[in-house]
Formats: sequence, C-alpha cells, structure tokens
Amino acid sequence: MVQAFRERVPLDRVILELPGRWVHGTQFDDVAAMIVWLVETLGAGVNVGNVVPEDVVILQNTRMRLGSNLSLADQS
Repeated sequence: MVQAFRERVPLDRVILELPGRWVHGTQFDDVAAMIVWLVETLGAGVNVGNVVPEDVVILQNTRMRLGSNLSLADQS
C-alpha cells in the first residue's frame, strides 16, 4: 500500500501530519515512532506537518540519522 502511494503521489506535494498529543491515547512514544517510520519509509525529505516544538529535534535528528535506533541506509 505504501509503495503504491509512493508511485502515484508526488511526495513533494504532500504534507503528512503527526497526531497531536491532545488526542486521547496519543503518547510521546507514539509520535516519535511515527516520525521514525515516516522518515525511514518515505525518506528524509518527507514533508511533516503538525510538529510541536518538542518534536522538532526528534524530527531533525531522525532526518540526519542521528540516533541509536535508526537505520544507516540512505533513503533520501
């Protein structure tokens, strides 16, 4: 499904939004895991919206592959 999306939709014209922590049941780890998934699956240049200030460092570190839980493969 993700591959079909990537083939049909120009990713530079899409903004994918993170869930807000104000949504009942959403936790810090959920948002961090989604950031990692988006970058590893769609590349470091993926457009991400609804990024709260607390998540900016996580997003940028993930894009730059800084962190012990990230793949070293270049997917940009």
